[in-house]
Amino acid sequence: HSLPLNWLIDLRKGKKILRDTFGALLPAEVLNSPKRGFGLPMGGWLRGPLQKQMKNMLSHDCLLVKFGFIDNLYLVRTQAEHIAEMTDHSQRLWALMVLEKFLQKNT
Repeated sequence: HSLPLNWLIDLRKGKKILRDTFGALLPAEVLNSPKRGFGLPMGGWLRGPLQKQMKNMLSHDCLLVKFGFIDNLYLVRTQAEHIAEMTDHSQRLWALMVLEKFLQKNT
C-alpha cells in the first residue's frame, strides 16, 4: 500500500509530505536549503580502525607495486603523510586499496 505520488513529491520542491508534515517545525533556512549529500570520515578511518588494513594492502609486496602501477616509495610517503595528518590523502589511498583488491581478485 503506497501513498499517491502527488502526496510524496512536488517536482519543484522535492519531498512534499515531509515538508507538509514538518514545515512548521523547521526554520526557513533548513526547509528551503538545497539537498546535499554527506561524506564518510574516511580520513579518520584510515588513520584509525582501517590503518592496519591499509598498511597491509598497500605494502611493498602489493600487486600495484609488483605490476609497476605505482612506486613503493610513493605509497610509503603518501601513507605516512596521511597518518601524520600532514595531507589528507584519504580519497587517493581508498582508491588504491579498492584497485589493489580488484587486482587480487582478478589476477
